[in-house]
Amino acid sequence: MTIRTAITASALAFLFTASAAVAQGPFNLRGLTRNTQSLASTIHASCAALPPCLPAGMPPHTSFAAGGAAFDGTDKNIWATSGQALVKYSGAFGCATVCPPMPCPKSSAVANASGLDVVESMNQLWIVDDNNWLTQCIIGCPPTVAAQCMVNVIAGDRLSGVAVDDGRGVVFYTSINSAGGNLYVAPITNPCVPFATMPLVPCAPAGMPAQGVAVDWGSATLYWTDGVSTHTMNYAVAAGPSISFGPQTCCPWVQSPNDPITDLTLQPRDTNPAGNPCANGTCPSCISWHSLRNAPVLGDTIELGLDDAPEGSLAWCLLTIGSCTTGMPTLPPLCGPLLVGPGPTLGVNFTSGTAPGCNGTTTFLMATPAAPVFAGLPLASQCVVLCGGGTGTALSNCQSWVLMGI
Repeated sequence: MTIRTAITASALAFLFTASAAVAQGPFNLRGLTRNTQSLASTIHASCAALPPCLPAGMPPHTSFAAGGAAFDGTDKNIWATSGQALVKYSGAFGCATVCPPMPCPKSSAVANASGLDVVESMNQLWIVDDNNWLTQCIIGCPPTVAAQCMVNVIAGDRLSGVAVDDGRGVVFYTSINSAGGNLYVAPITNPCVPFATMPLVPCAPAGMPAQGVAVDWGSATLYWTDGVSTHTMNYAVAAGPSISFGPQTCCPWVQSPNDPITDLTLQPRDTNPAGNPCANGTCPSCISWHSLRNAPVLGDTIELGLDDAPEGSLAWCLLTIGSCTTGMPTLPPLCGPLLVGPGPTLGVNFTSGTAPGCNGTTTFLMATPAAPVFAGLPLASQCVVLCGGGTGTALSNCQSWVLMGI
């Protein structure tokens, strides 16, 4: 059994006022390719290719605009669609099936899903199709349709991608037409009525129209792809609403031009562990592994887990701004050094099970606002366990991670 507790108001106040935001955390760009149906991956800043994987159960794409992919920060997995089928794959292990192939929600049976995005703050999967419909679904296996509407685009345009900026309340769409493609921007409160439209021009002379879009709203950076290259530009949203864009940069995609990607998503890289678990006194020598059960995406409730810990014991999770530190002294009665500095404490939680086993588990919840100002804030966390009678302690490893808006 997993026992949960929410972060206190004072802890939230400490974290979200004690430090200004710093640079956004690292992530990879990922996309589903059209012909081999592989999940390709790259780093835009360095134009570096990463190994792709071949997901099972993904049928061939049925049209030029079909296909989509979206990282799901609620469980760190990836949704992918061929246009007709929808599958969820393990983000941690590449292409292991989490939710088997199912019909993709869209406007009609003949429409092809052409873009996906997960809106963590709403617990929704957003899907656009080539009939220019937006379908909003509650995340599940299968997803449940919550709302649908037709996006007001220029005649001849077919939607090819969608990305949501939860923090600033705007939605981006890419489209394909006979002359190239466009970018649309709409308010999240009225997502099918865009307030801005602009053409998207690939960097390469032989580039294709826009196949998909993704947004790092923590740093107000838009990414889009024509299938063979990735492009990025910063943006600023003002009252009205209105939007402006900075200069565009591009990076040649490492996939073959004959196997372009069909959509784009941002996948955060994992947390960074430090230190070794320990135990003393009445605490058994357990693994006591601390990890994040979901991605640290703003607007979502972050789940900080403790597993394989002493059973039936009291547990706390300590937070601090910054990264895990090393070389710290051991302060009695602890079994080892704390690798986090001063900060709020989550808990107290009871670990599951009955002492003296090592199958104890619990989860600490940290609700976060969808606020861009906190994106890039580095945090470190470590768990402390007090065993039976208060005569023994255990410590977990420490984890360094970064709040982000994607």
